Amino acid sequence: MHSKNSNYSKGNVYEKKYMDKLVSNGYIVDRAIRRIIKRDGKFINIGSDFFGLFDLIAIKDNQILFVQVTSGNWHSKKELIDFANKTQNTHITYILAKYDKETDEFQEFVYKYVPQKNNND
Repeated sequence: MHSKNSNYSKGNVYEKKYMDKLVSNGYIVDRAIRRIIKRDGKFINIGSDFFGLFDLIAIKDNQILFVQVTSGNWHSKKELIDFANKTQNTHITYILAKYDKETDEFQEFVYKYVPQKNNND
């Protein structure tokens, strides 16, 4: 159904790899479900990321992680920061995990919302 080099296949592999890393570190992890449909003779990936942005949500103790996994550029960094600032949730850590093929490891951009202090306080 998918070629081995398709974006869908690569994304699935990297998401699974990062998910396994989280599970091995004691997190309970849920993964966004992807659907593949055939339209005009072509297979199309219909993503259903959490909040349209995140591939994984992980929980351990009092930690909540929202994770976007990528093998390309850091295209989602601004979207991740904008989402975090919009929700203003101080209990969630947002991670953009970029897979590096050369090192076979993930580079991580980690963001946590911190409320701005009001000078009137």
